[in-house]
Amino acid sequence: MRFAVTKTGAANQGCLSEGQAIFVVDPSSPLLASVGSPAAQAAALAVAAGSPETHAVVSHANGGTWLISQSGRGMLRAAYTYLEELGAKFLLPGSAWTILPTLSDLAVDVNVSRSPVVGSYQVFASGGYGPTTFFSTTQRCRRPGAAFADWTAAVGFPLEKVVETGHSHQRFYNDRKAALLADPLYFAQTDWTDKPGCDDSPGAPGSTACLCGPTGTLSTCQARPTFEKHSDVKLDMTHHGTVSCSQTGAVVSFVDRHGVKWCEDPTDYTSNDGVLGKFSDWAIDQIPQRRSAYPDLDYAFFNVDPTDSGRFKHDQSTKSLDLLRNGPYGLSTTDDASNGDKVFHLANHVAERVEQVYPGVGVGALSYNGHSQVPTIPLRHNVAVELVPGNQFGSTFTDWKGGWFQKHAASSSPFTLGYYEYLNLVSTRANLPTVPIDRFLGRITEWHQSSQVSFATLETTSGAMPAGPHLYAVSRMIWGATPSGSAAVDEFIDAAFGLAAPTMRSFFGLLYGPGRLDDLRLARFFGYLSQAYADLGLNPDPAIRQRLDHYTLYVEYLHRFWVLDHAVLEAGEGEVADNEFMAIIDHLYRIHDANLLQTWRSHRLLLGLLQGRNPARQWRVLRSKST
Repeated sequence: MRFAVTKTGAANQGCLSEGQAIFVVDPSSPLLASVGSPAAQAAALAVAAGSPETHAVVSHANGGTWLISQSGRGMLRAAYTYLEELGAKFLLPGSAWTILPTLSDLAVDVNVSRSPVVGSYQVFASGGYGPTTFFSTTQRCRRPGAAFADWTAAVGFPLEKVVETGHSHQRFYNDRKAALLADPLYFAQTDWTDKPGCDDSPGAPGSTACLCGPTGTLSTCQARPTFEKHSDVKLDMTHHGTVSCSQTGAVVSFVDRHGVKWCEDPTDYTSNDGVLGKFSDWAIDQIPQRRSAYPDLDYAFFNVDPTDSGRFKHDQSTKSLDLLRNGPYGLSTTDDASNGDKVFHLANHVAERVEQVYPGVGVGALSYNGHSQVPTIPLRHNVAVELVPGNQFGSTFTDWKGGWFQKHAASSSPFTLGYYEYLNLVSTRANLPTVPIDRFLGRITEWHQSSQVSFATLETTSGAMPAGPHLYAVSRMIWGATPSGSAAVDEFIDAAFGLAAPTMRSFFGLLYGPGRLDDLRLARFFGYLSQAYADLGLNPDPAIRQRLDHYTLYVEYLHRFWVLDHAVLEAGEGEVADNEFMAIIDHLYRIHDANLLQTWRSHRLLLGLLQGRNPARQWRVLRSKST
């Protein structure tokens, strides 16, 4: 829907229909002060005291409507709130899930002021994104498509500032590999294995015979070491440099295959001679590019989080202990530094360097997996920490979250705190039904009740369909548009399915309920859908029928998934026919444009299995992660 706006209030300017003017103003507008109603003026005061995306929609006495905000993004949110007051609903990505009522009178009696409970909400999800020919195995389309981007704008996931967390060390390794290989002092810090190899230049002086070159032919070339990196091991977060082994107090950190020793000063935590210096330089180099990717937003935090695995090196306990006893934080303890201490020491170090070059920019990292522990060291004010439930090791969710909140509250210059919730992952859930909705929304409610949380991330790489009600409910909870998450789910089902809503409520109860996917559960899915079609009667609403068609296609995906899963189970340790895999791949082609699933990544996963050895065995490994 397109409409014009006016800042003057002149007759017939910016009208949606005759007499229905929209007045778009900021809170300090002279127009608002002179002709605005008391309700509009009061709303303007609330907007002025709120965040950039705080907005108000207030009816005017002449039949028009005030849209009030102090930023462009807030004004966009106000426009969508106005549309919602007229009866518009944006349930999921795509035109089939957008409800725009046909109205002859656009007047509405409204006095609404809204501010987000969490200032920045980044959502990673996808359905039919990428070009139609995306099934090329060489194509790497990872950005959400226009339908999903339009939907997140419509429901109003706020984004006051960009906070990047996640996993960055692999990018650092790839970008700085040449520099890291150029000097052995980085070996122990990056966990490369030094092993014999050879140069690609034949006939080099003093060379020895070895196999080299892309064809593996025997030639004479310069002998040199080659290196193999174990990508699931973090770099040494506490190592800043190398010193002469003759220095008093030096400790050996690495012995190469030639017997050469490389030593470090166990009390050095502030120099930039080692790998953390390289990492800081890399971060500073990356920030201009990252900022340019968000030209209209405040780019606040650059990602410095380690890679996925929980493995950490523990061969320098003396160094780690010194981090607490004699390091830059002035702590005294007999405990060794935790992995959380090590990772957030890196974050502190890089954040200090970044702030010197880019004031106002910091770094972000996850409290996740092997480094989920609450660190004992203080955190700098320009560090952002994103808590990832389900990946906190060694403590309950309540204790872990409480520990982080306590640390945040006790900080004299608090760091920034956020949360990261998974809804679905292709690599482990394979587009199967997502997390139980009551448990998920209960945890979201807990996050929103804390004033300490200022940013959040939702990840559902399986696309909108398995997590549809979850996503819609969160979008309503952010703005307080519904009293609770369960009320938002009811709103979603009622608006989407009309007369079929009671049956679809049972469908979703089964979809998100306990139990494995089997033939009985699939039969019940199809039974509910068949009843839902019957509920619509002889003259069904075409839009509602299309939404039922979407869920029917999704259940057909689940059916094909189960057929393959059953075939693999029946095969024991043997193989299954390729056509069992191809049945799912063919279905992904069919549903690609419907924004149902993460079709690109699913296709890539399945095709990768077919191209590898023993795809059935790989499938069993994949499925073991989702049970």
